[in-house]
Amino acid sequence: MNKNIENGFTKMVGKMYDEALKEAQKRDDCTFCHEPFECLGSVANHDAVCTVQLNELLANEDNLIKFCPVCGRNLSVESYVDRMQKAQNESGEAIKK
Repeated sequence: MNKNIENGFTKMVGKMYDEALKEAQKRDDCTFCHEPFECLGSVANHDAVCTVQLNELLANEDNLIKFCPVCGRNLSVESYVDRMQKAQNESGEAIKK
């Protein structure tokens, strides 16, 4: 009986990680905050039109922008996928113990 509970728990946790991993991949693939950087918009005056990219804002504003305005990714996190895989490995080890 305990083995059935353990297997059910493992499947449930695995399904949660799979869903979270899909969400993490969406954020890691956002081209507004990852290369190649897409334009967030443009700013114009009577002389010129300038495009705005998130990497330019971050370089000039001392990291005042903390989250990607498009996908919501915390810009201090390089890869959500790497974090998810690390958490999955750690929980797998904890389940084994």
